[in-house]
Amino acid sequence: MKRVIWLLTIVVMLAGPVVLVVPRAAEAADTMTIFTQERGSLKPALYACYTIADLENGQFNGGAGGGCDIDDGPADGKTIVNLTGPCDPCLVTQGLPDKPNDQPTDYLREEPQTGTQGQTYTFTNFLKPYFVVTMINVKTGKPFKGACIGLSRPGVGGFGMRICDGVPNGGDQDGRKNGKIKTKRLGTPSQEPETLTYEVAGSTPGYKARAVTKQAEPAETGEFEKATLRFRPTG
Repeated sequence: MKRVIWLLTIVVMLAGPVVLVVPRAAEAADTMTIFTQERGSLKPALYACYTIADLENGQFNGGAGGGCDIDDGPADGKTIVNLTGPCDPCLVTQGLPDKPNDQPTDYLREEPQTGTQGQTYTFTNFLKPYFVVTMINVKTGKPFKGACIGLSRPGVGGFGMRICDGVPNGGDQDGRKNGKIKTKRLGTPSQEPETLTYEVAGSTPGYKARAVTKQAEPAETGEFEKATLRFRPTG
């Protein structure tokens, strides 16, 4: 009799953990994990947000949940969305808000993805393009330090910026007066990954450079567009 009781005790002990697994599996089904990374480096791309829709009930019902990278703690490129309803199939749509310091996002938004509720999603984002503009003083053949440039999109009214060498608050991201301007990252208001045409012109007191037209394409890590402006004395 004691042997039978002992065997039953062992069976109950072994069965205990199996019963406990069921609630954890059910809990996992109520969340969705989404990773965001940069094209090229594959390092985490931070601060993305996502909304989940149930395609069976319409693409824009927005009834399955949403969340942002920083909802579960520090930004790490991993977003865990708490689902508020089922989705089958699911439509996962990315949003790219400004950074916490109110600076624009570095990334271009990726297209929505469809899949199942239980899968893990990965979005790999292009970076917004930027220009590195080299300025040459034709009279001396040396870098033209302290010059200013204008950057605009032809045919797009009201869009343009003036950037001066060595003025970081004016848009020169390297902040050094060295005859080279590194612009901020550029993108359309919708942030869609498309190739854009920019006109780069140079004008500073006593000198002027002929404008050049350049294409700016979505970038991988470390990529940028190059332009050279040759400044000549006016008059």
